[in-house]
Amino acid sequence: MEKVRVPARELQPGDVVGSSETVTSVQVGVRTPRGKVEVFLKKGERQRRALWGASTMINATRGNPASANE
Repeated sequence: MEKVRVPARELQPGDVVGSSETVTSVQVGVRTPRGKVEVFLKKGERQRRALWGASTMINATRGNPASANE
């Protein structure tokens, strides 16, 4: 596990953000305002959608990068 600080648009599924929620996906929808991204988060049984600035720097914990190449 490595700690990273990335813009919200570069979050990847499986990243764990500061609120201990896991990112399931990051999308830009047709109705998403310019400069924003929709971040879908999950914590236990609870799921939610957050609207974050695309360039907002987010602290996250990312799994082993070597396993992503397999």
